[in-house]
Amino acid sequence: MGERIARDVARQLVLFYKRPGGQLQYSRQRELSPAGRSALQSLQRQIIQQPDAEYSVEAMARMVMLERRQLTRLFAKETGLSPARWVEQTRLTIARSLLEDGRKPPKVVAAEAGFGSVRVLRRVFQRHLGVTPAEYRKRFGQRH
Repeated sequence: MGERIARDVARQLVLFYKRPGGQLQYSRQRELSPAGRSALQSLQRQIIQQPDAEYSVEAMARMVMLERRQLTRLFAKETGLSPARWVEQTRLTIARSLLEDGRKPPKVVAAEAGFGSVRVLRRVFQRHLGVTPAEYRKRFGQRH
């Protein structure tokens, strides 16, 4: 059915269209959906909708009117992640989606996903996926 359909199916199934040797398998760890209690869900929705805002643990705790330690425990219990890790993974998922769309330059992707700079975006991609954002876009990006 052609290269475009094969890429779309591979992206949906999280498989390589052409998998290089020695690379990590990608996985769509949680799609962007809030989990846990309503206060936590409200915060998560806000982060998903506005990933480029400042989300230190202290700032998030103030947003939901909890102590920092309470928020950290609640995140761990409800999501299995620390607040900072959840924010980073959410931003990574958003960046992946923007790169797959292929229309925006890396600087814009980094800013819109909340990473602040291409350097930070690259570091997060390397740590979690074992590839650069450019390599990820090349493998999974839409061809227009």
